[in-house]
Amino acid sequence: DVQWLIALDLNDTNWQQVVSESLQLLNLIMRDEIRGADVPDARRRVGLLTSRSLSDQQYQLVVAMVSDLVVANTFYDAEQTQAQRREAREAVEPVHWTIRQGESVLREGEIVSELAYEKLAALDILDVGWRWQDVIGYVLLSAALVVVISLYVATSQPLLLHRPRRELLLVLLMVLSGVLVRLLVPGHRLMPYLFPTAAFAMLITILLDGHLAILTSAITALLLGISAGGSVELVTYALVGSVIGSLTTRKVDHVGAFVSSGVYVALGGAAVVLAFHLSSQIHDAVGLVQLLASSTANGVLSASLAFVAFSIIGRLFGITTSLQLLELARPTHPLFRRLLMDAPGTYHHSIVVSNMSERAAEAIGADALLARVASYYHDIGKVAHPYFFVENQSDGVNPHDNLDPRTSAEIIIGHVQDGIDLARKHRLPDRIIDSIPEHHGTTLVAYFYRRASQDANEQAVDQNDYRYPGPRPQTKESAILMLADSIEAIVRAKRPATQGELEHIIRQVINDRLVGGQLDSCELTLKDLDTIREAFGSVLQGIFHPRIEYPEGVTGKAESADSTPR
Repeated sequence: DVQWLIALDLNDTNWQQVVSESLQLLNLIMRDEIRGADVPDARRRVGLLTSRSLSDQQYQLVVAMVSDLVVANTFYDAEQTQAQRREAREAVEPVHWTIRQGESVLREGEIVSELAYEKLAALDILDVGWRWQDVIGYVLLSAALVVVISLYVATSQPLLLHRPRRELLLVLLMVLSGVLVRLLVPGHRLMPYLFPTAAFAMLITILLDGHLAILTSAITALLLGISAGGSVELVTYALVGSVIGSLTTRKVDHVGAFVSSGVYVALGGAAVVLAFHLSSQIHDAVGLVQLLASSTANGVLSASLAFVAFSIIGRLFGITTSLQLLELARPTHPLFRRLLMDAPGTYHHSIVVSNMSERAAEAIGADALLARVASYYHDIGKVAHPYFFVENQSDGVNPHDNLDPRTSAEIIIGHVQDGIDLARKHRLPDRIIDSIPEHHGTTLVAYFYRRASQDANEQAVDQNDYRYPGPRPQTKESAILMLADSIEAIVRAKRPATQGELEHIIRQVINDRLVGGQLDSCELTLKDLDTIREAFGSVLQGIFHPRIEYPEGVTGKAESADSTPR
């Protein structure tokens, strides 16, 4: 090599300098610990440590010789390493940490330290894997809850079984609440207090039934408590908030009802938090403030979600909501205004029927708002041919005098289909549309049927040609509307002079509808019918009460506006 040629050219003095420098440099470098991976770095140090007093040839020769001689002088001994590790571990004094009940191990947003991680591991919180025992347990619990809901619906809510869209809504809400509980609650401290269980209760109350909402609330609260590690406080917290939300939204007739419901839910949740915190032996002021803030946010969130979902889900699943009914009850609604302009007699008839229906529905606990609005639109089909109906004939001319009975009956019966078409065109809710055919049921157009029988000269007349197509009333509200419609028309025609005559007409119509089977498909009881009779009587007595006959000559406004009883 070139280095050896350089060495042969050196004299004895220069060679001795190279040997001396090499030995010193090698001794200096090998004195340090050099592992196999450190050899390249150690060899690079040779050139940096070589004396600069040497000539270039001597410098190159020293670097070449020493670099070849630098090798690893430290090797890994597995047994010795393990032994030293054991000695070091045994030399460490044990440190004990006690985790007290109710102590906050790790708050949301904090950085996980080694100590916090060790505490979580000791509490078995880090183990998020599924065991077969857990799977079987959840399956059994879910099956038991499904059986409970199914039995309740079958025994207490049988009408729900015949309304598939409402059944689907209930299933979707329950599944959604269960899935969200499993995704959002486990492993969180504040999220369970923010979870809007009351929103689901409010929705089920408004769209389906209040009692069903309380049952589903209890199930959701149970799932929430289980997902949060079996916390009795959370079960109570969720249940109280849900029940309050359900009870405060049983009648939603304005948007402010959601605001007040959210306030009550927040107050109820705060009361539960304070109750459990005060009974605890550990007092965490910061944690208490966070929980109270969470309960307040829960009330706001529940009310907001319930209102937004209520506005969307009702139309999506064909469920008539109170806000829709309030909109339809406005006199400025185009269809209702058309009734006033084109068929004023029918309009005033509908107003009286609405007062009767609302009073009766309130008396028996039915939906008074639905009964009133259904009454407004039950005869809307008459606007297609208003002059064929007696209440709109002001000039004394009856077009039925020039028609045969069957044609007249077809026109009268046809206002039902005309009403359905108009209601669908204006996108009225399904419950209102259903009341249009149901309020007539399968009753007979008796007047034209008798005329046809008289003209037939003992020939058989098919009653089906003179009977409304139905169906019979399926709800309490439709049944009340049927009775109110018939009674108002007869009372207006006969003008009873005494209260006894008025009560006789009301009883007679109710008995005829009951005996004729028109009330077989609704849930009215005999007690309900008696209550309805009294409600109708109180309304009609105030409208059709007899008036005294004023003496001749009393025509002035001041003279006729005295305190004479009417």
